[in-house]
Amino acid sequence: MANGLVIPTDNGSQFISGIFEKSCLDENVIHERIPVKSPNYNAFIESYHRYLQDECLTGSIYWSLDDIRNNINDFVYRYNNERIHSSIGYVTPHEYYLKNLMCV
Repeated sequence: MANGLVIPTDNGSQFISGIFEKSCLDENVIHERIPVKSPNYNAFIESYHRYLQDECLTGSIYWSLDDIRNNINDFVYRYNNERIHSSIGYVTPHEYYLKNLMCV
């Protein structure tokens, strides 16, 4: 029985791997594939990846796995806790989550 969480993905090879499918089953998450050639079905993650690329990865040189891991962790923290998002009322995702968690 799924816990209500759904992960929509494109049809990339990483999402048909047995390890990914097993992880979804272990975590009780529904894996939903979007139709081929329709990135608009996954617009939120497409947007996130664009910001990750533009604000974190482009033009950066990483000398170790720890360097890139730290930089991406910093980006994720800033994206969720400091960066306001117009699509959710000019608040951070963390603020939005807390506000809507209280409504449930």
